[in-house]
Amino acid sequence: MSNRDREEQDIPSPGSGVAKYGAISVRIETLSPDQAASILSRRAAEARLNASAVEMYRLAMLDGRWIFNGAPIIFSRSGVLLDGVQRIAACIAADIPLTTAVARDVDDEVLPTIDQRRRRAFAAVLSARGVANARAQASLTERLIRYDDGTLLAGPEATPDWGRMESALRSNPGIGAAVADSLAMTGSPLPEPVRSAILYMGRQVDPALTMRLLETLRHPERFDSSEPGTVLRAEIDRLHDDSLSPPNRTRLLALSIEALNALLRHERPRRIVWHGATGGPESFPQLDGYPGLALSQGASASAPLVASSPLPVGVTLKFETIDARDAARYLQTKRKGVAASRNDVDAIARDIADGRWQVNAQPICFSMSGRLLDGSRRLMAVVATKAAIPVLVVRGLAEEAGDTFDHHTPRPPAVRHTLGSFGDAALAAAMANLLWRHEHRNATVKAKKATPAEVQRILDQHPRLLALRGFGRRMIDYGRASVMGYAAYTIERDDPTKAAPFLRAIETGANLAEGHPVLALRDTMKQLRHERATQDSQYEAMMEGWNRFKAYQTGIPAPEHPPVPTALQRAAWREVAPSGRASFRPAASLTSGRIRHVNANPAASPGRALQQQAALAAFSRFALRSKEPSAVIQEAARVAAEGTGTPFSRILRYEAATGTLLLHEGRGWRPESVGRMHFHLDPRFPASQAFMGDRPALHPRRQNRPKATLPLFMQEHGVRRSLDVAIPGGGAHYGVLGVDDTAEGDFTPGDVAFLEVVANILGLSIEAARRAQKP
Repeated sequence: MSNRDREEQDIPSPGSGVAKYGAISVRIETLSPDQAASILSRRAAEARLNASAVEMYRLAMLDGRWIFNGAPIIFSRSGVLLDGVQRIAACIAADIPLTTAVARDVDDEVLPTIDQRRRRAFAAVLSARGVANARAQASLTERLIRYDDGTLLAGPEATPDWGRMESALRSNPGIGAAVADSLAMTGSPLPEPVRSAILYMGRQVDPALTMRLLETLRHPERFDSSEPGTVLRAEIDRLHDDSLSPPNRTRLLALSIEALNALLRHERPRRIVWHGATGGPESFPQLDGYPGLALSQGASASAPLVASSPLPVGVTLKFETIDARDAARYLQTKRKGVAASRNDVDAIARDIADGRWQVNAQPICFSMSGRLLDGSRRLMAVVATKAAIPVLVVRGLAEEAGDTFDHHTPRPPAVRHTLGSFGDAALAAAMANLLWRHEHRNATVKAKKATPAEVQRILDQHPRLLALRGFGRRMIDYGRASVMGYAAYTIERDDPTKAAPFLRAIETGANLAEGHPVLALRDTMKQLRHERATQDSQYEAMMEGWNRFKAYQTGIPAPEHPPVPTALQRAAWREVAPSGRASFRPAASLTSGRIRHVNANPAASPGRALQQQAALAAFSRFALRSKEPSAVIQEAARVAAEGTGTPFSRILRYEAATGTLLLHEGRGWRPESVGRMHFHLDPRFPASQAFMGDRPALHPRRQNRPKATLPLFMQEHGVRRSLDVAIPGGGAHYGVLGVDDTAEGDFTPGDVAFLEVVANILGLSIEAARRAQKP
């Protein structure tokens, strides 16, 4: 350590709760809820509350699980709260004083350099604690909580927070026992997650009958054929044989609960089935007599206010200058099971090497035994750069504090501008990141994103990027806002004189003569947007269009531009690959000067095309006049079948609760099937391919493509070929429009385009009806 470093520091004695570095001071304080409310009002403009994190911290404070971990609440020199927003909000919500480190007078510019910790999975934290079968216990705990909440059929947004999962695991020791016994059980047709759930839940009701059910599933030959477990085993075997309705864990759990209920009620069912949810928590089977998890309710409302974390004893705060040798020594003591991302380490190392690192009061933390609890990424960056940086070091923390660093949630882009706060910070950061990738990143850097400090420097050096955010937003129908904004900035720097008319032309398309290169570029960009092309593909197309525009303006012949494909050609090329993605990529064909031409099928006669055009005109008028969505849906089924000359048509509505496609309307099918037949989203089913891949799906495909599989229901009707297109909705797709034929042959490009237009009109009509019903 240099003499200058020693002069800048006020190093406290061992056990002191205060440290200084220049103007920065860090001390341990206890903040009251009233103080926290005042502090929260001074948070940075870009700081946002994370409801999940606040609730997790609040529960930990109420349950007495909050541990002092040395992470400070950080204030800038101007009094702005830079870091600690979620903890301060939790203190207010819990109405309990918070004991924490507080750093003041930190430079206002350090926010981009504060380490963005990555939140680890709950299972990884349990594993680091040495919990046996950590992944299985975490999975079962989450499943049981969601069962109690009635959210098993919901998406990932229903995942319980860590605080609740930890409380459930601690309050229900039977979870660990159920997992251990489940893992020891062999020969069961139920996967372990389902098996352990039935074991835990059943043991709360009738352990003997629960074991009888599981034993029957393993050895059905030893029991009567009317035994619920035997009937369930037959149903599971039937599901495994049905390639289009494979059993998933949620369905198997529902069937197992139904079977256990039959045992509890002394019933002998002929079949055990579950048709899926129809909405609401009551749709999932409820186990008779199951009381649910015992969850800690937190502190009593009448309990006296106490600090959420006791005043730490023996904790020291100290600023140290750590070099590569110190860092390597500290890293040898880090926690097991904690792996640092190489990209994250590289990002911090770039900031250090380029002189962007600043003292930010974020500490390197050690336990009472000297084990490294937090800061390994910064230490690894110091080793990589062979540099020395001043950092706050906190020693003497409780061993349990190590887990708390895994709970941090990522912050939004830390972006500020000399003009003050502004909207679209995420868009500005994305545009700056594109500039960094194209103009600053070198071959030695593997990271795909710039560090927050690099983003901030780019915005400071290129303020025009911020001004072009509006252009990017206005052009979202032609490309990603970040791509269009950055491309506009590149074009302006290349030739400011020609840039203005070019950007105006591509935005409006007005007053452009036939053959103008911007007209072709607008079509290309729209197509790329529809195909969800990558940022690089969109940017390259924009720059190629810019080069053609410049050549056009100067009268220099440009390279031959490939013709923009017609709607019929595009529809014919968009075959869905086995992965569910489109195999046609316009970025490659258009920018390389090559185009694939499709010869029309002889069956596509001019008369047939005129009939389809007339049908579309009539259907669009009908959809505009009709006020009943059901009438439009019925008419769409008729128009689709007659327009393509097929005996069958299908309108499949996506059912979010079950994850299936329901035969909502159709022509040619058995009447009892309409409104009742469900199709699972099997990637081999052409309708699923159209729905998930957002591309028309044809069956059968060309011979060099893997064959799709039609459901047994359609095979029983003699279907040999089918065509499916997605029905768009306001957000997710409404469903799928399909036509089927019992005769062999090929659908023409005209048929594909015709069916897409019918689906688009239908989707718009349904969405308009939905909006009209909203208050």
